Amino acid sequence: MKRVFLFLGIATIVLSNQYVPIPNKPLGVSLGDSKKIIIEAFYDLQCPDSKNSFGILDQVLKQGYGSQFKYTIHMFPLPFHRTAFPESQAFAFLSEISSEAAYLFAQTIFDNQDLLSESATQELTWQQILDKIAQIAKENVHPKYQYDEVKFAKSLLPGSDWNIKARYWWKYGTYRTISGTPVFLVNGVILDEAEEYTEEKWIELINKLKNSHNTLEL
Repeated sequence: MKRVFLFLGIATIVLSNQYVPIPNKPLGVSLGDSKKIIIEAFYDLQCPDSKNSFGILDQVLKQGYGSQFKYTIHMFPLPFHRTAFPESQAFAFLSEISSEAAYLFAQTIFDNQDLLSESATQELTWQQILDKIAQIAKENVHPKYQYDEVKFAKSLLPGSDWNIKARYWWKYGTYRTISGTPVFLVNGVILDEAEEYTEEKWIELINKLKNSHNTLEL
């Protein structure tokens, strides 16, 4: 595992110096519109630590803090999670329906993470994996957001517009020096050890930032 992260770190240094296309709007999927507190999260939908952190921040939102900060989610699929990349393509597709649709998809995949794990999919063909992603979305996201199922299936394919968008998102992550998940930035600054934050710790940070008029020393 150490070799994997060493490789990712080297790859990040190399790729961060490569050209990243300028998007026509800020990247990521955002909830909330606070201009004072912006929390960015880089997740891999097959990463157990991402699942845990996502769940904790979801509880923070449910506590009523959603209006206190802007929460921007970026996908950063890691190369050793083979289903994570088509999942990020689906996330990109649903982000064009609405931020809420994409958020629900991420939540659904985290809730069903075991169904798309390496061990659960090692005997499946690539098409069977894509079909499984589509089926999970159909059962959990489609009833509420009524997207085009045929278009969704096409979004998972190599070379699709959403495949390209997911690639841009990943490249954007390397540009921001991201090499693993989850990683959190608060107002543009990486928050060290944020993957260890509890619900209470996030709320404490949000309250401190909300009431601070100066730079906050953590």
